Amino acid sequence: SPNQHPFLAIVAHYVTNDGKLEELLIDFREIVGEHSGENMAEEVWTTLELYGLNNEDRVPAPADDWEDLPELIPA
Repeated sequence: SPNQHPFLAIVAHYVTNDGKLEELLIDFREIVGEHSGENMAEEVWTTLELYGLNNEDRVPAPADDWEDLPELIPA
């Protein structure tokens, strides 16, 4: 960002019971410390845990910088 404060928007995408694709901004977090894949992944996992979305059925998929976020891929 122009003010040198990095932020990470976390958006949930889901399909409703009637088949409509929806999206919802569930968090907008400032990245504290190094702007690394590891720190961004930590912010994503923290948000997923907050909403109870951190199980094996749900895999985060970054919209950009995928190659910089291998930490998001479950082992």
